[in-house]
Amino acid sequence: GNDRLANALDAFLIVLILANAVAVAVETVPTIAARHDRTLALFESFSVAAFSLEYLARLWACVERSEWRGRPSWRRRLRYMLTPLALIDLLAVLPFYIGLAAVADLRYLRLLRLFRLLKLVRYSTALAALLRVIENEARTLAAALVVMAGLVFVAATLMYYVERGAQPVAFGSIPAAMWWAVVTLTTVGYGDVVPVTGAGRVLATVIMVFGLAAYAIPIGIMAAGFSEEVRRQSFVVRMEMVARVPIFASQTARVLSRLSRLLRAEKVAAGHVVCVAGTASHGLTIIAEGQAVAHMAGRALALSAGDYFGELALLQPVMHDVTVVARTTCRLLVLEAQDFARLIERKPEVAAAMAPAVTAKLTELSEKGEITQEAAQRAIRRWRALAESQHAL
Repeated sequence: GNDRLANALDAFLIVLILANAVAVAVETVPTIAARHDRTLALFESFSVAAFSLEYLARLWACVERSEWRGRPSWRRRLRYMLTPLALIDLLAVLPFYIGLAAVADLRYLRLLRLFRLLKLVRYSTALAALLRVIENEARTLAAALVVMAGLVFVAATLMYYVERGAQPVAFGSIPAAMWWAVVTLTTVGYGDVVPVTGAGRVLATVIMVFGLAAYAIPIGIMAAGFSEEVRRQSFVVRMEMVARVPIFASQTARVLSRLSRLLRAEKVAAGHVVCVAGTASHGLTIIAEGQAVAHMAGRALALSAGDYFGELALLQPVMHDVTVVARTTCRLLVLEAQDFARLIERKPEVAAAMAPAVTAKLTELSEKGEITQEAAQRAIRRWRALAESQHAL
């Protein structure tokens, strides 16, 4: 219910942001602007009203953020107003209100409406990741830009001394030669200015080679940073999914991190039978993406991202009590019981941290009759022995 409403509202705002970008463009076409001036004005008023309500709603609700609790409400709201996304939201509507209050013609303020495109960062994880990469790699990118600017200056200076006699207009000064240097080093090559002397052409060849190498540096930095950010996000998502499993819910980030590294990704097609009731369970399976159906005792239970099954196999050999079939293409994260057993034997501190939760879970299963008391006690003794070996260390 609430999730569907939130998704619908996000979709509406994304469409509205894109429609505003189109409106800014078509307003510059004289025939369209003259014919649909009133329609465009009404659309602008509607957009500003929608974005203003969104801004005020976020400003009102920001006091509920857990990291800002314990502070006065006015300070929480002031801090929110100074966040980058809140400033973008404000700049998206501010030109409209300035235009209403001003007497002079402030049509140039319409350009600020392009800030509305930046609102897409809130709804796009890829754009948000790109901004984080730029922030994280700011120093490295700045150093690369300094190298690129220095290369432009050196190339323009050398070409000025080589070509100024043959082309006093195009290379009559270092600033004038910089146009050629920028166009050449960026491999655009407009062809409006080219060296005509032999020495100039040889120098241009050398500059082009160095330009390809130097101007590829920022691309490599961004590509490596983006790859690392995607990997980090994927790892965080895995930790969150592992933490949803009851036996792992109370564990520290360190333990969750170790468990997340053991997860093996699998992709199954729609209609694939993931597991069959009555067969041996080999470990925990978490649905990372997609939808599936669990058939149990004549009932069908819908499963989606974040749902899991087979966790009991990590504690004790058991049979599957459900048959799970993928409804759509699914990406699964699998934690094999063998890998989990090797981890707790190799890292007794993990077993020590999990022992209380595992003991409670095994006792509960024994009381429900899902496993025998003898099997439960045997597993509990094993976990306690592992935990005690850690304390002995």
